[in-house]
Amino acid sequence: MTNKMISSEPPAAYMAGIAPERLDEQWIPEVSEPRSLDRFPDFLAARRRLLAHVLNRILGFRSTPDRTPTGTSMSHPPARR
Repeated sequence: MTNKMISSEPPAAYMAGIAPERLDEQWIPEVSEPRSLDRFPDFLAARRRLLAHVLNRILGFRSTPDRTPTGTSMSHPPARR
């Protein structure tokens, strides 16, 4: 989805139309709460945990349950094309 298509729509509006596998490809965490600008810090924290988890797996580090990102189906990087 391009910025021109998104325009000034709020995240909750335009992200609902994005396929989950596209979000996974960009390491965008799934969330149960509505996406909104006031929750952006929470989104960043969840994405940071997800990226750290994926990078640790790529580098061969063990993940511990307390460091596994919650609310996401992405436990490994997407397949290379």
